[in-house]
Order: sequence, then C-alpha cells, then structure tokens
Amino acid sequence: MAVNTAVAALRKATLSSARTERLLTSQGGSADVVELTAWKRLSVAAMSKLLAYAFSRKYSEPRRPPLQLRIGSEALLNELFRMRFFRAAARDANIEAIFNADELARDERAAMAYSNATRCMPYEIVAERGQYADEFYARCGVFLRKLQNLFDATLPLLGYPADQIRTFYRPSKELIENIHLHSGSWGFGGARISNDGLEVSYADLGCGIRESLLRNPDYIRGRSPSSISEAQAICDAFEWGVTGRHGEHRGTGLYEVRAFALQRGGALECRTGTSRVVFTSKRRVHSKSLTPIAGVQVTIFLPTTSLG
Repeated sequence: MAVNTAVAALRKATLSSARTERLLTSQGGSADVVELTAWKRLSVAAMSKLLAYAFSRKYSEPRRPPLQLRIGSEALLNELFRMRFFRAAARDANIEAIFNADELARDERAAMAYSNATRCMPYEIVAERGQYADEFYARCGVFLRKLQNLFDATLPLLGYPADQIRTFYRPSKELIENIHLHSGSWGFGGARISNDGLEVSYADLGCGIRESLLRNPDYIRGRSPSSISEAQAICDAFEWGVTGRHGEHRGTGLYEVRAFALQRGGALECRTGTSRVVFTSKRRVHSKSLTPIAGVQVTIFLPTTSLG
C-alpha cells in the first residue's frame, strides 16, 4: 500500500471528536462499553474525552464497573500504548481494554508504519486531587519542557518559523498553569504531530467554564446567571479579558490560542459540561445536550496548510 493511500485510509479510520460524542450520547450518557472495533486510530481530542468521561464517571458513580474499550485493531492498540493512554487512565480512572488477538486486523502494516512515523508527546498527568500548589508547578514545569521540545522539534517541519512557535507556546503555557488556578483538580495534556498537522489537548476535572466565570461579579454584572448557557460561557471565555478571577488582569490565554490557530486555518474545540463549541476561521459550531463530563477539555489543531 502506497504511503499516501495509507494516510488517506488512516484518516477515514480515525475516531474523531464528534464521533466520540455520538458514541457516548447514543447510550444516554451511561455507557459502560465503548465500541472501538471499527477504528484504527483515535484523535487526541477523542482520547481526551474518553479519559475525562472515565474519570467523571468514577467520581460521580464510584461503584460502577470499569469502562470497557473494545479494540479490534492492532494499530489502535499500538497507538494507545504510544500515547500512554492506559498509564494516564491507571492513575485514577477505571478503564479496561478488551480485545481478542485472533480478531485483530492483520494487514495493517502500512497504517501502523504511518502511525509510528508520527511524533507525539504522550499523555501526562499534570495535576491530581489534593495536590499542593508547589507539587503542581513542579510537575507542570516538566510537562511544559516536553511540550516546548515537541514544538521546537516538529513545528518547523510544518513551516512555522521560530517567532510563531514562541507566540503559540506562551498562551499554551498559560492554559496548563490555569488547570490548578481555575479548577484545583486533576488535569492532563497530550499532543501528536503528523503529516496533517499538530493536535494538542489539555483537560481538567474542575467545575467547568460556566461555574468558573460566574464566580466573577464583573462577568455577570447586568445579567441573570440563569440566562448564561454553557455554550455562551465557552464563547465568552475565548474573548479578550474574560476571566473567572475577579479584579485580576487575566483572560488572555484562551483568546490568544484561538486567534493563533484560526489565523492559520486551524481549529479549536472546547468541551465543558454538556456543551461543545468548535471554532474555525469561518464559523462556530455549537453542540448541546451531550453526555455530561466534568471539567473542561480544550483541543487545538494547527494544519500544515495556510502557514505563514
């Protein structure tokens, strides 16, 4: 199989963020088994959602059985191990991988070769429940050095000059540091770069964007809190200067990351509670009534095209 054919086939066989939402929502938000047998790869956003769903599920209903992931592809199993998905899940989430070696697709060498050729920063737990601030910032520093090394080594290959890499890294650093500041809870991040571009995801299990913003009286001044939906809060959070911290000059990280990605033809997705908003350079797509997931997940995609 030619490499470009393998790339095209792998794209079609990749579980996207939107498809993950449909998998979870189709079972009324109470999925005990997630069927992944049709997929050879998960997007970084899809992995983030499954991890966050498993963590949320455990804390809201601790007696429920482990979340089972049914895997039918050797390429997918290989990718999940490369991304340290199971190591991240093992820290505090009940996830079981269910697969039958005899049923795994055998002729996937081209897809696996493409998968192995991509560069990634495996999932890292940045914050844990009950963690002191100094512990968080020590672990956060290690994570950020790995992230910066990935950006420095790979983004030039996609055509991004050094000054743009620094521009993107600065608000990315703020997003990670905000996990402790805004949520005080568990959080993680991971990234992967391929011929398509860079996909990087951050998540936490805190109170969510809406509840965080409602803590700031400046944000709700002149409005009724009940009139502010989760989707509206997501959109507001990505505007300049909007923050949940009263009296502080913050609220630039989300805005700058979104602006950087959209100006280069990329996209950004934010998921909180039961809502999801996808920002692109042309439109915003709102999704509501999704499976409840605690905290916030932010995924940024930077493409190989429209650079400069």
